[in-house]
Amino acid sequence: MSVQLSRQQIDKDYALDRAPALVLSVIDDTLTTPPGGQTAGNAYVPKSPAQGAWTGLSGHLVEWSGSAWVDIKTLAVDDHLLVSPTPEGSSSFGGHAKEEARVTATSPLTYSFSAPVEGDRVLIDGDGGYYENTEWTYDQGAWVQLGGGTAAGDGNSVYYLAQGSFPVLGTEGTRTTGSFW
Repeated sequence: MSVQLSRQQIDKDYALDRAPALVLSVIDDTLTTPPGGQTAGNAYVPKSPAQGAWTGLSGHLVEWSGSAWVDIKTLAVDDHLLVSPTPEGSSSFGGHAKEEARVTATSPLTYSFSAPVEGDRVLIDGDGGYYENTEWTYDQGAWVQLGGGTAAGDGNSVYYLAQGSFPVLGTEGTRTTGSFW
């Protein structure tokens, strides 16, 4: 059986795709030392002068792996990040829950923000990141994992993000009000 897509459908599909993002859940860019009690996949941009486990990582994107801080990369203009559903209110990300942040300048770090729309898709491609090589779509107000990677799933299941936490296995049609972001 052959499936044929019209040029219009292909263009529509690509128009929904967002630029690859480095992380799924950046929370804060105002801290100089790592916070305790983190969940794997939480990401931060340490403020200068970074100290403790973040020494030497000011202006970098760092992510908690579940056991250690991973230096994803030094942020550069046009890098894309997805903002946590619960960003720190006093940070650059406050008021931008679930939005895409694009780095617009590096000295000082500044961002532009855009809200996702139904059907947007994004690949998380931060090297060594917790959600590296996973694909997500924005569906009914939540970023939902479509596939790829192994950290958040097996690439074959659909995962929903619980409010303020990270992927939980779900199946189509099992969404509960307030259980995803």
